[in-house]
Amino acid sequence: MNFLEKIVNFLRQFRKTSPSLELTVNQQVNQMMEKYSSNTKLYQIETVCREILKTEPLHANVLYLLGIIAEQNGYFNEAKQLMSKAIAIAPSVESGQKNKVDLEVAKKHQLVVGKILEISLQNDLQEELYGYSIGNPTKGELVDANNVKIWGWVLGRVSSVIAIEITDETSVHPNNLILKTVPINVPRPDIAKIFPHVLGASKTGFLTNINLLLLPIQVSLGITAVFADQSRVRLAEILLYRCPLPLPPKSQPKTKPKIAFIHIPKTAGTSLRQIVAKEYLPKECLYLYEDLLANFKKPYIFQAIKVNLSLAKILYGHFYFGIHESLEVPSVYICVLRNPIKRVISYYNHIAHNPSEVAIYKKIQGGMSLLEMLQNQVSAQTDNLMTRMLAGKMNASFKDQQILEVAIENIHKYFYFIGLTENFSDSVNVLGKKLGWKQHEIPYSNVNSNKIVQEIDSKTRSAIEEHNHLDILLYEYISNLDGGYFLNDKFEQLFE
Repeated sequence: MNFLEKIVNFLRQFRKTSPSLELTVNQQVNQMMEKYSSNTKLYQIETVCREILKTEPLHANVLYLLGIIAEQNGYFNEAKQLMSKAIAIAPSVESGQKNKVDLEVAKKHQLVVGKILEISLQNDLQEELYGYSIGNPTKGELVDANNVKIWGWVLGRVSSVIAIEITDETSVHPNNLILKTVPINVPRPDIAKIFPHVLGASKTGFLTNINLLLLPIQVSLGITAVFADQSRVRLAEILLYRCPLPLPPKSQPKTKPKIAFIHIPKTAGTSLRQIVAKEYLPKECLYLYEDLLANFKKPYIFQAIKVNLSLAKILYGHFYFGIHESLEVPSVYICVLRNPIKRVISYYNHIAHNPSEVAIYKKIQGGMSLLEMLQNQVSAQTDNLMTRMLAGKMNASFKDQQILEVAIENIHKYFYFIGLTENFSDSVNVLGKKLGWKQHEIPYSNVNSNKIVQEIDSKTRSAIEEHNHLDILLYEYISNLDGGYFLNDKFEQLFE
């Protein structure tokens, strides 16, 4: 059956299941079907559908069908908008196509779905800004409630914009609850072309994600620009709705162990996550980062995680070893390590441009050097972090030699694969072949081109080595293995 025949079958289907259609609509469908032949063009069917919308503009089936046609023609943004609008009108719309309604999947499989109800933009900001835009999400869109992506750009006129604050406007907190502070550091060459005379126009983008599981069922998010002088201006408000969470069934079929990716900061974990997101469906990935982990013990958060866990194949985030015990689910672990000296330098450069880590960011802006950060133990991220994460010892002292033994024991018992950032492409290729991934172009994300520290003196190097001597031994242990990676043969049968 070719694509046109599928569309006509679709029209027959919704004609039978939509008795409320006006006679004129049925007549138009009949006319289209009578004219249908092997030489019918796709645009002719599209024309008929648009004629139907003139008499019934909110007909979900026709809107969804136009979305299918738009997708077939390569107009993916338009397809997404049409399908989202159709689903918003009638969540149970029957498509019979590959893009099955996510909300129906949620009902059957307990996937938590969010819906963008409204986006209100502020228009009178010409004095403060050259311009701004919220590119995502869009009104009417259905989103993965576990990972709502928010991105856009903003360019200050009088003062540079350094960050975006996302606040919970429904919070009882006096000044609204700040959910995230997102740095303005995403390259936007398209904006630089529009404003070539404005310094800094090339890096005006922002990108982040919000987890709706932490928020009320209906929430209003405030999007606020933060200027270098700490003044603020509201850009937009986004009204979202989270579908209520059903309880997981009492009995679950036996499934394979989850694959738990420990994302050690500044080891190319963001790039690897993008590859994982291409390989697995959204419902198959459960992302566990600080916002969720910090509220892990709250009953409704834990219940929400357990509901998503029933469908998830992948756990991914800044969690320590032992997440399988906390979630009571069998898991095998994967991670990437990085040369500890390079990782610590990268972390310092990252945090120097990241106001979301307010206290450390202010100290660096006030002149705190990398050496001073190490000497004063300002951040646990610079003290044997890789070893502590693989040992599952969050609060262990960086001088505790035993945690290296625990980490190596965990590697041989629970880890399937450990790669290296320095051999990232090779590591991804080996892992991809083992897990049956497609071949992808390797993305390099979250890379800071504006580095404060590029070279270090001998005193700083010695301090890094002292505070990360276990990480150095762990890194050398993996890098000296055949191929420069660790692969645990005892788990091979799980992925055949």
